[in-house]
Amino acid sequence: MPVVFEVDVDPYLQARRARHMQGSISLAKFERLVDALSRADGDVDVDIQFGHGVSGKAQAQFQLGLSATLIAECQRCLGEVNYPISSDKTMMLVKDKEALAKVPEEFEPVLVEEDKLSLMSIIEDELLLSLPLMFKHDACHMAVTAKESDEEEFEVRVNPFVVLSELKSKK
Repeated sequence: MPVVFEVDVDPYLQARRARHMQGSISLAKFERLVDALSRADGDVDVDIQFGHGVSGKAQAQFQLGLSATLIAECQRCLGEVNYPISSDKTMMLVKDKEALAKVPEEFEPVLVEEDKLSLMSIIEDELLLSLPLMFKHDACHMAVTAKESDEEEFEVRVNPFVVLSELKSKK
């Protein structure tokens, strides 16, 4: 049976049942992400494991694993660049804003209002957070490298205040 990620789920019920969800979602379904890409080809592989924490007070949480290859425009040469994404995070479910401050550092807090969680928005947020500031090829033919002569020119430049100090010393 295919997994449907587009519906809101009750994450606390999923955690009690230790539900494991695995499947693929077309990149074209993520409207905000598509705006950052040159093409929305391909799928995002999603793996979600709901459960409860083992340390101290059992807290509802889920493990979110994502992997995809995004196609974007290189900001140097304007060609297409394949950008692989692989993310694996543990999310802790919290019911109110006061509980956000109490979430341990190893978890990503997720505020759950009215016992409903939109998996699609969580997945899209994680994909957006995985994007670089600027897409570029690792070895782009348009990359600018500093030449030794440029560095020498920079070092030889005269300080404009040297002239003022010479005038001051003549007095």
